Order: sequence, then structure tokens, then C-alpha cells
Amino acid sequence: MSAAVDLHRSSWLGLRGSAWSRWSPTLVRARCGRLWVARLIVCLVACLAAMAVAVVGAAPASAHGSPDATAVPSVNYRTELTGPAWPDIHVQMVDNSDRVEIRNDSPLDVIVLGYDGEPYLRIGQQGAFENLQSPATYLNRTVSGNAPIPSGLDPDGPPSWRRLSSAPVARFHDHRTHWMANTLPDDVLADPNSSHVIIEDISIELTWGDRTGTTTGRTIWSPPPSPMPWLALAGAALASGLAVGWWRRRLAGAVVVAATVAAVSATVWQARAAAGSFVADLANIGWLELVMCAAAIGAVTVDRAPAGGVRLAPNHGAATAARVEPTRGWVRPLLVVCGLGAALLGGLAHASVWSRSYPGFAEPWIVGRAAAACALGWGAAAALCLVIAHRPTKTYGGASPGTPTALQQARESGSTPGS
Repeated sequence: MSAAVDLHRSSWLGLRGSAWSRWSPTLVRARCGRLWVARLIVCLVACLAAMAVAVVGAAPASAHGSPDATAVPSVNYRTELTGPAWPDIHVQMVDNSDRVEIRNDSPLDVIVLGYDGEPYLRIGQQGAFENLQSPATYLNRTVSGNAPIPSGLDPDGPPSWRRLSSAPVARFHDHRTHWMANTLPDDVLADPNSSHVIIEDISIELTWGDRTGTTTGRTIWSPPPSPMPWLALAGAALASGLAVGWWRRRLAGAVVVAATVAAVSATVWQARAAAGSFVADLANIGWLELVMCAAAIGAVTVDRAPAGGVRLAPNHGAATAARVEPTRGWVRPLLVVCGLGAALLGGLAHASVWSRSYPGFAEPWIVGRAAAACALGWGAAAALCLVIAHRPTKTYGGASPGTPTALQQARESGSTPGS
């Protein structure tokens, strides 16, 4: 007769823990089935593919005359630009008024003048170029404008052009288009619940062939919204994740997957708001979220794969067999990391979008804001469930916990089971 075996499992988390017998320290297990190995390989391939997209796709992120692609900022102001009215010359603000975009579809070059009237950028059919002799080339590399300027520059001399891109478009940060002070304007401080024009005289000089023109504009402050509705949604996601983890304990892994999917959704909405290549921006700012999502899905898939094993224990010359499940102790720590990562990178890192008039997301903004709130709540709930997981004892073979098995009874009586 076969003996009942006591196993330690975390089945309510969807995780298969170690299954070692308490009565046979010399027990040997022979695994049967390799379906879980194939699914693990699929998980690893998915992670490597996501990392490859991040490396390859991020290559063109610094093209088009812009700094390296970064997340679109969430702000409370909007800059509007106008002119000059030249054919095939398009000037606009992109990335939530963070950068100026100039596209030149004409056969003549457009020259953007720097802060001292020196040639700064050249945009034409041969591509976009920056002048290494212009101080604006170095000042515009940071938002604060405190980048070091190399000594020995000659902005009044012949330009030294460095090619940025083969496309006739440039995107660049210009300090003339946003508020540079560390404090808000007095009008905003006096009445923060109303809109105010905080910069009225934006002026960027351009030349086009033998013409000279000016791009003018203004910057408008908008009062921020209350973050309370989105904090309430994050709290509801936390409560629902905890309820699912305790009510259906095998679904804690599924909550992790939901959190990582929400984190990826928030990152996708952020990448869609950028003016550059969607794939490049997504790979640059969201590759870690993509890897976590693939890892979570793969871990849950591997953990639920129907794999079994046979372990044998010597029984006075006879063999006693019991069906067991393979040890996958790495699954729970991996899902904890993925859950915390989703809460931090997909939720907490985007917390500013809940209290900004112009969040760094594509429209409709409600989708990105809701995805960030759900990632924060579900990720925290899943990590909490997994960290405090207990390991209840479960008996296979019909015996209840605390009931002596047939082999234990036989050893106590000095006989052999089945004789």
C-alpha cells in the first residue's frame, strides 16, 4: 500500500513550494515531465527580447537635434509659439512645452540664433546640425541651464557644425520658453487657483535664406487639479488586490501580472506623449517595466505548468512512491520584485501626473493616470501578500495532518507495510 506524504505548499499564492517528506531524510526524487522547462525558456526569451528592443530602439533617441530621450515632464504651464509665416517652415512646442520643434521642408536652410545672436542650429535637407562654437549648444543640454561651457569658444567666428540627424527637424530645449526662477511668479503665489500669463515676450530669432524672422510666444500658468481622486483609486486597487489575495490565495501571482501590465500601460501612455519615435522612447524610458511584465507572466506560467514527479524511499527492501510537485522556490521572490517594481516604477514614479494640469501622458490623460494608480495599488498589494505568505501543511494520500502514515505505523510496530 502507498504511504501518505505530508507536503509543505503555498498553493493559495499559486506557488509550488518544496515538497520534502518529514519521515524520510534520504528521500530521492525523480522528476517527470519537462513542460515547465519549455515555459521557462519562453519566459527567458521574452525577457531577452524586451532588453534587445531597449538596446536597439534607444539608439536613435538622441537624433533630431534633441538630448537623449527622457520622460515627458508633468507641468502646470503651457507655452504657445507663433510664426514666422514662412512656407514649409513649421515651429511648435512639443513634449509638454519642454522642447521647441522646428521642421524645415523647404530647400533652404533655417538657422536658429542663440542667446547672443550667434548661429546655434542649422536645419535643412542635409539634416540638423549644432554649432559647437555656440554657448547655447551647451546651456540647452540641461533644464536649469547650468551646464559648463567650454573655454575658448568663438561664437562670432565661423560656425563649427556637428551633425545631429539626417532628418530636416530639430527638437531642442530653449530657456527662453519657460520660467527659469526657482519660485513661482508673484501673480501665481497671490492667486494660485487662477490662470496667469507668466511670460509674455518669448522671442527666438531665425534666418531662412536671406530672410530674418522671429518666433514669438507666451507661457500660461494653469492651476493644478486635486490628486485625491487618483489616490482614492490607488487605495481601491490596494484593497481589491489584498481581497483577491486572501479570498483566492492562488491568484496573488495574477495580481502581480495585473500590476506590471498597468505599469507598462502607464509607460506606453507616457511614450505616446513624446514627440520622437514611439519605439525609441518606450525602449528608453520603459524597458525595465517591459522586462518585469515578461518576467511576471513567465513566472506565473511556469509555476502553473502541470509537472509532477516520483520520489522513492527505501522501506525495508520495498519501495514506497508518492506523487510530488517540483521545487520552484525562485518564483515567489521574483514575483515580489516584480510587484514592488510595478508599484515604484509604474505608480510612485508617476505620482506627479495626479497633481499637474498637463501630465506627461498622451490624451486622454485619464487612461495614464488610472494606469499609474492601479499599478501602485495592485503592486503593493501583491508584494504584501507574497512577503507575508505562510506555508501550511497539506497532506496527500487521504491522511489528515497529525495522522500517522502507514509507514510510520509499520515502523512503530516493527512490521513492513503491505506484508
